[in-house]
Amino acid sequence: RAADAADVTALSVWVGEQDGTIRVRNAANGAYTSKKPEQWIAAVGRAYVAAMVQVGEHEMWCAYSDGYLRAYDVETKEKLFEKKKHVGSVTCIATCGDYVFTGSEDFKIIAWKASTKAMVTAFLGHKNHVKALHVHEGRLYSAGADGVVRCWSVKDESEVVSHPFPLVITAKSANTGKAIPADVSALHA
Repeated sequence: RAADAADVTALSVWVGEQDGTIRVRNAANGAYTSKKPEQWIAAVGRAYVAAMVQVGEHEMWCAYSDGYLRAYDVETKEKLFEKKKHVGSVTCIATCGDYVFTGSEDFKIIAWKASTKAMVTAFLGHKNHVKALHVHEGRLYSAGADGVVRCWSVKDESEVVSHPFPLVITAKSANTGKAIPADVSALHA
C-alpha cells in the first residue's frame, strides 16, 4: 500500500555498528541519514551496543557491553545520561509503561523509572547471564543462559513486584544423554 510505503520512508533505524558507533539509517533504502561522523554517536572505548529501545518520543536507551546504560536524544543524538548498575555486559532491554528493564551477564535484571532515570529495583533469580527480556500484558519475561524462563509481575506504575515461576528449558547432553539446562537467548510471549 502507498500509505505503508510512506510510513517506511519516514522511518529511521538506529544501528549499533560493529566498530561501536551508532548510526541512523533510512528504513526505506538502508542509506545512512548522515555521512558526517559528527552526526553519529561515537564509539565508547571498545564497548558495543548490545540492544536498544526507544523510550517515549525523544529518547533512545542503549545497553552497552561495558555494563553501562546510555540514553541519547533521538533528534540531536546528544547523550542524555549514562548509568552503570550492572557488573557485566548489558545484554537486553525492554520497556513497560514508565519502566525500562535491563538484563546482564551479571545474572540481574534492573528496573529503571524512565521519567527519573533512577534505578528502582533489581530482580534476582537467574543463575547465569540474562539474555532476553520481553514484556507482554504487564508481565516481564526473562530468559537466560541458565535455561530458565521467568515471569515477573509488573504490578502498577508505582511499584514493581517480582513473582518468578521458572520454566526450565532443557536439552539432551551429547555426552551423558541426561537433560541439562539449555541456553535460552530469545523469547516472545
